[in-house]
Amino acid sequence: MATERVALKDEEGLLREETTLTDGLMDGETVIYQRGRLQARIQYSQGKRNGEALFYDNLGQVMTKVTYQDDKLHGE
Repeated sequence: MATERVALKDEEGLLREETTLTDGLMDGETVIYQRGRLQARIQYSQGKRNGEALFYDNLGQVMTKVTYQDDKLHGE
């Protein structure tokens, strides 16, 4: 099982996404940025969204919280 942490940057060199890949699939927390600002934290398991996903406003406050199960919205 090969695991690596990947960081992607935009054309201006600002961090766009940080994720962990296990055997080429997203696994664990993925953090998404827009213009260097935190936009989302999403949990993945074997390439599918699983668990809590948090979406942030421009001030860095949690705007929306949802839960995924097997890559589909779950619950409320």
